[in-house]
Amino acid sequence: ETSDAVNVDIAKGKWPFLRGKMFRDDCKLPCSAIYATRDLAKGESLAISYGELKPSEFLIKYATIPSSMICGSTDMVDSVCIWCPPDLVPTDTLRMRALERNGFPLQDFASGETPLTELDAHSFGLYQASGQESPDISSMRQFFILGQLATDAEVQQNISTGRLRVAYLMPKDIGNLLCRTLDYNLRLLEGASISSKDDIETARQKSSLAESGLLLGRVCQRETLLQWRHLVCRKYGLGNEHGQRNGCRVCGRSYPQSTCTRCKWKGDAIAAHYCSRKHQKKDWKQHKVECKAQDSPSI
Repeated sequence: ETSDAVNVDIAKGKWPFLRGKMFRDDCKLPCSAIYATRDLAKGESLAISYGELKPSEFLIKYATIPSSMICGSTDMVDSVCIWCPPDLVPTDTLRMRALERNGFPLQDFASGETPLTELDAHSFGLYQASGQESPDISSMRQFFILGQLATDAEVQQNISTGRLRVAYLMPKDIGNLLCRTLDYNLRLLEGASISSKDDIETARQKSSLAESGLLLGRVCQRETLLQWRHLVCRKYGLGNEHGQRNGCRVCGRSYPQSTCTRCKWKGDAIAAHYCSRKHQKKDWKQHKVECKAQDSPSI
């Protein structure tokens, strides 16, 4: 719930099944209690904040994800494990030796037992605000350079000195490998449906809270990966061929989605899409140059 809607909170008291010193007792009562944080009007609905939880954390704790967490915020970024595409795990002895000396468990990457890295909201915020790479992203970049882009001589130098210097490295080469990896992770999320809209609609029809929660969790993971992909494309100048064509022009999300009313009749491939009114307003200065006001063609 939004901060202005929240009007109650929980004070943790003694629970009957807790013993010893390992409990909190905020309210000196035999059990936890809900209390009002402000004056309540008669008939007012009670709303409680669940704290600063990311979608996956909320799902683990409460077995579901509130729709407001998915649709009500343009800042929804989940923590995601990034799995390495098997074809990007090198098999030649020299590169394997270099990567293993740098702490990369190649066998676990190839078998899918260990993710390449984990990206969280903090890493996303740094990357979005200034392009600054967290250690998790720097580690991925090092893996791709040693495994795919460095020459044999440069890999050998890394083995000998521990330093990584690449003479002719095109930034777009790194961007392409990052996009390939994000695309692989998006494919891993595919099930009976491949769109967040379909997952949302299916979740609404499920009677099982667990099944519904898992579908909503997949939506949050997919939309987070799409936002990462959008940032990578923007940083490395990869253009539309690597972007989410029908995603939000500002953040890359595919759900929720609205379309510019002035150009939506031109078709999905041309029309501008947004995840929110906020992002549409943010992009209008740039989009209005491309979006010419004209009537829909007569039928």
